[in-house]
Amino acid sequence: MPELTERRNTLDDLHRMLGRLAAQMETVIEQQNDLRDQTVDLRIQVQRVQSDQEAIRKKLENEVIPDVEDYAKLKQRGIGILTVVGALGAVLGTVGEKILAALFK
Repeated sequence: MPELTERRNTLDDLHRMLGRLAAQMETVIEQQNDLRDQTVDLRIQVQRVQSDQEAIRKKLENEVIPDVEDYAKLKQRGIGILTVVGALGAVLGTVGEKILAALFK
């Protein structure tokens, strides 16, 4: 009989070990599922970020860059106009000086 009790105890121990292993396997499977879900969520977030980047790039190309280029052109024109006005002022100053000198001689 002691042998039977010893075998029963061994079987009970094995049964407990199998139960713990089964529980650990369930935990591992749950963790794998969680990781898979997190991976899917991360992929979705990456796709959203890429989509947002593409939308920003298109908006820059279609709306912002043309405005910046127009501003640069206007700035160059403004500089050109100021140069012409300055040159005209210098010419008028020189001619005006001669006219005034001739008038008050």
